Amino acid sequence: MRLKINLETQTDVLEFCKIASNLDGDIRVVGHDHGQECSVNAKSLLGLLYSTTWNDIWCVSDNDIYSHISKFAAD
Repeated sequence: MRLKINLETQTDVLEFCKIASNLDGDIRVVGHDHGQECSVNAKSLLGLLYSTTWNDIWCVSDNDIYSHISKFAAD
C-alpha cells in the first residue's frame, strides 16, 4: 500500500506515530529532501518530525492500513 499523506501539525505527527506503532509490519514514510529520496520508520516520532520538512510524503506499508490512517490522506 502506498498513500500520499499530510502531517501538518505536531498533533498529527503524534497521532500518526501512535497509530503506526499499534499496527503490525513495516510502515515507512518516504519523501524527498534536497533531491534525495528519504525513508523513515513511521513508528519513530523523531523520524516523523523530520519528514514534515519534506514537500510530499507517502506512507508505504506491506499491509493495507488505509482504514487506520485515512484521516491523513492528502487531498
